Amino acid sequence: MIPDMHACYAQKGLVGSCIDVIPVSAAQGLQLAEFAVFGVVAVLLLAGTAWTLRRQH
Repeated sequence: MIPDMHACYAQKGLVGSCIDVIPVSAAQGLQLAEFAVFGVVAVLLLAGTAWTLRRQH
């Protein structure tokens, strides 16, 4: 970042904000990990729903 821009951000009170950047090399692994986590949660919710419905009838 250009030092003058950093000084401008500091004057405007924007220094506290930040942006996380994921490198391209790590993006696919992160996407697979998120898919796995959400997939497991979806399967658990589906199993819980099926168990609840079977128990009621």
